[in-house]
Amino acid sequence: MACAEIAALRSKDILSKPKEIIQTLKDFGFKTISNMSELKTTKNICYFNQYRTNVVNKYVHRKLIKKPTNVFTINGVDYWKGLELTCTKHHKAKGIRLYVNYTYVIESIGEKFFKIIDDVEEKNFTLDISLLSHFKLPYADTCHSVQGLSISEPMTIFDINTPYVDKYFIWTSLTRATDFNNVTIFIHNDDEVSQLVKCKTKQHFVFKVDGYKHQDKQAKREFKNEEFITAEWIKEQYSKLERKACSCCQAPYEIVLDPNNVVRTNITVDRIDSNIAHVQTNCQLLCGLCNSTKGNRY
Repeated sequence: MACAEIAALRSKDILSKPKEIIQTLKDFGFKTISNMSELKTTKNICYFNQYRTNVVNKYVHRKLIKKPTNVFTINGVDYWKGLELTCTKHHKAKGIRLYVNYTYVIESIGEKFFKIIDDVEEKNFTLDISLLSHFKLPYADTCHSVQGLSISEPMTIFDINTPYVDKYFIWTSLTRATDFNNVTIFIHNDDEVSQLVKCKTKQHFVFKVDGYKHQDKQAKREFKNEEFITAEWIKEQYSKLERKACSCCQAPYEIVLDPNNVVRTNITVDRIDSNIAHVQTNCQLLCGLCNSTKGNRY
């Protein structure tokens, strides 16, 4: 990758405005696709370890990889001698040790056992077929697993325009390539991005509820788990509001993703009786400012 390309990206400050990232990448001449049928690369980088890598791996394995005559199918996936697999879980037993993110090659596979080769240590292991769950197909990796590597072959980067990615993911993924001409960006459709925004927002409130629960435990305020507020309860209270605003100051409620794709909201849960925990019968929604200054108003 030319130093000039990296310098140009930095001078553009490509990471400062994630919501404009796709247009910026297009301006720099990066190829883009928006449908799996357009995918042509067998090397891919994803943000989501299970949700995305599994989908990409299965698609590439089914559509882009030429299979030999003799294959062994397990749970709808074809395996064969010479197929590379990536280890996803550590395993150590009876002199056998597997390492996460190591690549192994299948020597043979059957109904009860499969044999793999470790080319680095020049060893081979025979494993119970149940341990096949410790491996994944090798066509899609997370950004973390390729950190520090240089990729010279064509590759596609997924998830850049989803709400979960941060600056680190974008920059690290792009700079794995030795040549930006080999990089394709997958643009996810608005419906998928919208669903992921909803999931990220729900995750934010799940964490918020966990924080309230921790506060109550620290303050020794007793409660029953089934009576405690939940993220669903917050969503339900919000949906009931005729006007989506704080009942105290009438400031509109806001739920947005900031430039770093972090959920920012002024919605908080107020305890009506400060001596009682965050149980549903003792709570209401208030904006953060009114919640923090409530004691000064009475």
